[in-house]
Amino acid sequence: MRRVDADRLAGIKLWIDGYNVLLTTEVALGGGIVLGAVDGTYRDIASVHGTYRTVDETLPALERLGREFRRVGSSGWTWWLDRPVSNSGRLKTIIEELAQREGWNWNVELVNNPDKTLRDAAEVIATADSHVLDGTARWYNLARAVVEQLEPPARVVDLAAADAPAPRCVSSNTEVKLNPNLRCESCGAAGAYEWDGAALCLQCYTERGSCCAEREEG
Repeated sequence: MRRVDADRLAGIKLWIDGYNVLLTTEVALGGGIVLGAVDGTYRDIASVHGTYRTVDETLPALERLGREFRRVGSSGWTWWLDRPVSNSGRLKTIIEELAQREGWNWNVELVNNPDKTLRDAAEVIATADSHVLDGTARWYNLARAVVEQLEPPARVVDLAAADAPAPRCVSSNTEVKLNPNLRCESCGAAGAYEWDGAALCLQCYTERGSCCAEREEG
């Protein structure tokens, strides 16, 4: 995979891993923890289990993404959403209506498996999903670009320094402590970090992305 810089996106069409990018931006705006992974991406630990519900941050997140669309001068974005996830159709309508109102050249596609579509694409992909990144040819670090511009700064925990004694929250410059009494909820290993209620060891976090819509909000 080859990372594409923002100054190379003028006139280029992007394909967006919809839930992946949107959820991370929503979490950052809502004050949740965003994790800076060793591959340079920003990821959230939110999940939606078969259902997506809009939250207070949904429209502001889309508006921030729209600013980035204008800033980089892309010719258009195609958003890819998971058809099986409930309310994907409603989110598609929200995105398309906002884009039409703002004059953004965006369109939204619903497919059963966006990951496969994105991995096989020749277009520049915007995602932080490690499984998609492993198969794609070119990608843009969209979620990170947007989150880094937020004021006040988002709560970013930096995992990139693998030899550091503990990950650090970039905005507050404080350590995220390892709890030896916690087990990683993914692999079961003893010793995990608490990320807004989730318990994950560093390896499991860096191997997973917020790649699919698995979060349910009320």
